[in-house]
This record gives sequence, C-alpha cells and structure tokens, in this order.
Amino acid sequence: MTHGLPIRQLLAVLLAIPAFALTFFVYQTGNIYVALALLVVTCLGVYTYVSPSASTFRYLFPGFLGFGLFVIFPLVYTIYIGFTKYSSENLLTFDRALSLFRQETFTVDTAISYKYTLYSRDGGQYALYLEDEKDPNKRFVSEAFNLEPGAKPNPNQGPIKLKPLPAGRRNGPEHFVHALRRGEPFMDLCSAETGLAAQEILSAGLKSERTGRRIYL
Repeated sequence: MTHGLPIRQLLAVLLAIPAFALTFFVYQTGNIYVALALLVVTCLGVYTYVSPSASTFRYLFPGFLGFGLFVIFPLVYTIYIGFTKYSSENLLTFDRALSLFRQETFTVDTAISYKYTLYSRDGGQYALYLEDEKDPNKRFVSEAFNLEPGAKPNPNQGPIKLKPLPAGRRNGPEHFVHALRRGEPFMDLCSAETGLAAQEILSAGLKSERTGRRIYL
C-alpha cells in the first residue's frame, strides 16, 4: 500500500516554525505569559493536524482559536488592565522614571517667576538677563562673570548680583527712542551695523532658498 506525500504534515510544520519563532521573540521581550500561551496554542495546533487520533478536532480548532483570540483574550486582558496601573510610565527604567518625576514642577499663583537668557560678553565672560513673566517691565541684568565648562560649583562663592535695567534700556524700542532723543550711540544689538549684518544674512537665506545654491557673505 502506497501513501502520497504528507502534505498536511508538511504544512503543519511550515506553519509551526514561524509560530515557534514568534513565541521565542515574545519571550525575549519579557512577556513570559504571552509566550507561554502562544507555545500552548502552537503545540495544540501541531498535534491536531499531525496526529491521526485528533482528526475529529481539525475542523473545530480554527473556531476555537478565533473564539479564544477575539473573545477570551480581550476579556481577560481587560480585567487585567482594570486592576493594574498599566501605562507607558510604569514600563520605564528607574533612572528614566526618576528624571520624569524631577521634571514635574509646581508653582504658587503668587510666586514670582522669571525668564532668563545668558549673554556672552567680551573676554569670555557672561551676563545673565532676567525678565518677570507677569510684568515685562521688570528686567534685571547681572554683572559679568566667568562660566567655565566642567567647572565644579563653589559653595563659598557669593551670589551673582543683579541690578534693574535703567530707563531707556529695558527693551529694544525704548532704547532706540531714548538714543534718538538724547543723541547717544546705540548699543550693539540696536546699531546700524548689526541691523545691516542681519539684513544681509536674511537676504542671503532667501536667495539661497530661491536658487537652491549656497550663498557666501
């Protein structure tokens, strides 16, 4: 008695190989219970379509598989989610979660907060500029100080002294009108040379975007 090629067995083995590979990848991600469920389902499928004694269940197995995948699994997973704080923040490492907690800040409504900008000065020094977020007219600038990269903080160093900006220098338009009225020279950022250089840079950028070529100043 001759038998044909075991097509059913070959198809079962060909489908089981990627299923076992998927189970292994899921196990590597740390989802042990999901990998165990995939392993059980794969083994039952191979046994159902390979073993002659399980021929009765070959037509029922796809229905059972669909019922478990689309009914039982969502129901169990929903119950698990309902009793577990399962979110992306709880899947982070300790260091990442700690950095997120440190980013959470709270301010009182009556507290004073400032926007700050660090400006470089001549001689490698810097100046700190502060502006009240609620009252833009309250602006302060610090004395020039040194700021070296990688330098350790000195606990004995005194605080940086701040002084309010004088009238005529609290903002750009005010300084421009003040200098015109009194005939005083403009500061660097408001000078004609700085404005001309900025205009040249903007014009070169627009020309480069229009022609698609690099423009040299």
